[in-house]
Amino acid sequence: MIIAPIGTSVTRVKNDHVALGPPQYLGQRFALIKPTKTVDYGVELIMQKHYSGFTLVELMIVVAIIGILAAVAIPLYQGNVMKSQINRAVGELGAYKSAFEMQIANGGMVTNSDLGYVSSDLTDGTMATDIGVANPDGSGHLEVTMGDSAHSSLTGIILRFERDPAGTWTCEINKSAASGWRPDYRPQGCTVL
Repeated sequence: MIIAPIGTSVTRVKNDHVALGPPQYLGQRFALIKPTKTVDYGVELIMQKHYSGFTLVELMIVVAIIGILAAVAIPLYQGNVMKSQINRAVGELGAYKSAFEMQIANGGMVTNSDLGYVSSDLTDGTMATDIGVANPDGSGHLEVTMGDSAHSSLTGIILRFERDPAGTWTCEINKSAASGWRPDYRPQGCTVL
């Protein structure tokens, strides 16, 4: 028997002597070649079984890479979740500015029912506690506190839209009660106190 790369041209020359040609490419699997007794110029190829799979070292490398990626990705993901929750709560509170303006222009009250307030799952607001306050000079504010299903690092943040007597609104965020506040959570156009 002869061991030769698969794809090698095999020719029987004389009396069970075999001539091997060049292999097709490097890194091939090998086969056992046994000259046949029945055919003058033919050969019989017998393939060896080749077991494939991953080694323990390869699997450990993959697990280490996944661990490194997770160590980097999870904090980034959580930061984006917190930032989006703050932006959402600010957007929901800002939606009541136009109803507040209408109530001020008509000389009405700014109770939750007058504003059409619906409690958000990111804030501690309830229908019993008004989110708006209007002063006699035309100034006032809308205010909610982060809580309920908001991320635990954001619980206690006070979101406030302040209106001056001229009708200009400013966004203010009081982060003093938040344990995990980072400067990049600040929504655009809001001032952090």
